[in-house]
Amino acid sequence: MSITLQKIKQTQPNLLGVLKKKAAQLATGLALLTLGVWLEWRLGDGTLSYYLHPRFNLLIGFTGLIVGGLGVWLLLPKSRYVTPENSPLKAFSGITLVALVALFGLIVLPRPLDGTRAALVSGTGANSGGSSNRALAAALLKQDWNNAASLDTVSWNLLDWSAALNDPQRAEKLIDHPFDVTGFVILPVTTSSRNFLVARYVVVCCTADANALRVPVVSEKAQEVEAGQWVRVRGTLGRGSNGIVSFLANSVEIVARPANPYINP
Repeated sequence: MSITLQKIKQTQPNLLGVLKKKAAQLATGLALLTLGVWLEWRLGDGTLSYYLHPRFNLLIGFTGLIVGGLGVWLLLPKSRYVTPENSPLKAFSGITLVALVALFGLIVLPRPLDGTRAALVSGTGANSGGSSNRALAAALLKQDWNNAASLDTVSWNLLDWSAALNDPQRAEKLIDHPFDVTGFVILPVTTSSRNFLVARYVVVCCTADANALRVPVVSEKAQEVEAGQWVRVRGTLGRGSNGIVSFLANSVEIVARPANPYINP
């Protein structure tokens, strides 16, 4: 009898340890599955572009499948539980924390960068930054300045315009050239009845390196727009009353935010 009781006492700690390990396995599996689902979900609804350049979509898709598949494997009732010495759980302990953050991401709706950050920086063109400077240089290489009159400026976005307007001599050659750009509104710090900035972010890798491109607009409809609104602005390049090279708009149309609100060179 005493031998039996002793065996039971020895078995109880072992059973408790096994249950703890199994619970840890299930928790890790659920966390990894959540991370995989979150990645595939954001990839499917297009909001992944709020965080990363679309060039990473294929990589993120494969990552989501692998991580989610590993989570499913850990959740299977017949999956073989192995000891911590040769278990993948030890290696993936750090991923568990990331997956729990992803669970929070399932609750919080994704939002792209808005005009709040861009409005904090004065001036026009692009905020300083290595990635945006490379994007501006690349855009400039696509423009044929040997014959400025033949430039198809109507097809240019704010990245193309910012690259061209960074140099006063190039800007002068573009006077009276037509434009058709889409971006969000930044209202000037000083009250103006005819001026605002049209802006858009350029994202080369991810939103951590995002930089705002801004070009001044002169329009009779400036008082009808609100900060953060998306607008399509059309007209010709010229000079405002202050002598600054600006978009002289003959049309300001309020539009919906694009599916991808960034410029991704």
